[in-house]
Amino acid sequence: MLKKVKIENYKSVVNQTLDLGRFNVVIGANGCGKSNLLEAIALAGLSSSGALLPELFESRGIRLSDTRFMRSAFDDLDDEFIRVSIKTTDGDESMYKIHHNTASRPSQWEDVVEEDTKALLTTIRENSQKMKISDLIEYLDKKDGKSAVNVNLFEGENHRLVLSRSRVNGLMGFTIYSLEESALRSLDQMPSTKLGRTGRGLLPYLKELSKTEAGTKVLNEVKENLQVIDWFEDLDMPESGFAQDSTLKLKDRYVDEHLDFFDQRSANEAFLYLLFYFTLFISEETPSFFAIDNIESSLNPKLCRLVISKLAELAEKHDKQVILTTHSPFVLDGLDEINDKKRLFVVNRNTDGYTVVNQIKENKSKSIPLSDAWLKGYIGGLPNNF
Repeated sequence: MLKKVKIENYKSVVNQTLDLGRFNVVIGANGCGKSNLLEAIALAGLSSSGALLPELFESRGIRLSDTRFMRSAFDDLDDEFIRVSIKTTDGDESMYKIHHNTASRPSQWEDVVEEDTKALLTTIRENSQKMKISDLIEYLDKKDGKSAVNVNLFEGENHRLVLSRSRVNGLMGFTIYSLEESALRSLDQMPSTKLGRTGRGLLPYLKELSKTEAGTKVLNEVKENLQVIDWFEDLDMPESGFAQDSTLKLKDRYVDEHLDFFDQRSANEAFLYLLFYFTLFISEETPSFFAIDNIESSLNPKLCRLVISKLAELAEKHDKQVILTTHSPFVLDGLDEINDKKRLFVVNRNTDGYTVVNQIKENKSKSIPLSDAWLKGYIGGLPNNF
């Protein structure tokens, strides 16, 4: 899992560090920079996969704007590089140094670690015949960019160099999910083995799951968790000879038993959102590290509290690491408690406009729920201009 993420020079985030747990909730006023924190991680994920292509930004949840505003655009800053440093619980480290290279034709997004690697190779070639192996290793350890690459030298008749980019497990697939009701209801979807960030692909994904024994186990666990919806009785993915037929059949426990199942077009949006979330958390084929923006969307406050508690349990059970953003105080009550695995972060903007992140390590007002502590202004994260 990721332990620490340091973000520098991305939009409103000048220099902030997140000490992550397994289940992380981020709160704050509108426009304070919550999404910017997530986007910086997604940008590092794309860089880690070697695909810093603008056409892929949206698929990960990155809002692509004028490149001048992708990095921090404050008067006192003049740094062209976006930096994201990652440290895992296993002690692995990786640094991503990203910029928009306007000198290339056409201009493009680049991670300059590749340039660091080339410079390192040049250094090795220039010094390998002049220095002892032990001295060369010590010299390389002091070079800039060491945190971005792994350097190993093996002694022997033919000295061999292994130079590779540090890869962080889970980072390459990091996606910011932000669901849209129309995408979840759509019947016109091609077969899919991936969940789209807006919900598109869910139904064909479920259909593919239903074809295997392992996938059926996932569906059964999804159905167990969907019992939080009081009317829900069952769901089915009927067999069809048409590849694009991803109709979902649903059973309402209150409807006459002689009536047929209804499809997703008649389901309420909260059910479809939960169907997506439970599938995302339970399936082994979905990313191990991801974010959900505005997790409370379409959920009743009391249901929201219960769902957050269940999602935290599923994250632990299925080895998922998650960052959630929310504007609902009831999400906080679903945390039950704040600890090393469940963490709460409050985001604000300071007097210079910079995004500032504070971790809440305990509810100091223990006599009231976290939801009340937030609404009463005890932990911050509220608008202060009215």
